[in-house]
Amino acid sequence: MQASSKHPPAARVVKAIEELKYHPNLHARNLAGGKSRTIGMIVSNMENPFFFDIYKDGWSAMRGKP
Repeated sequence: MQASSKHPPAARVVKAIEELKYHPNLHARNLAGGKSRTIGMIVSNMENPFFFDIYKDGWSAMRGKP
């Protein structure tokens, strides 16, 4: 398939994005990139102060706050 010389590639891409109503999918991007920047935590009981403190401290560390 030969590209049309009438419209530059970037303009054709923008036109296709608008026509198809394309929206980037963060989950697909993470899957394709191999990084999700997601942390999972499984605890037996969030009502237990021990687990809550671990969660709270982990969240603070992840956000870079003491």
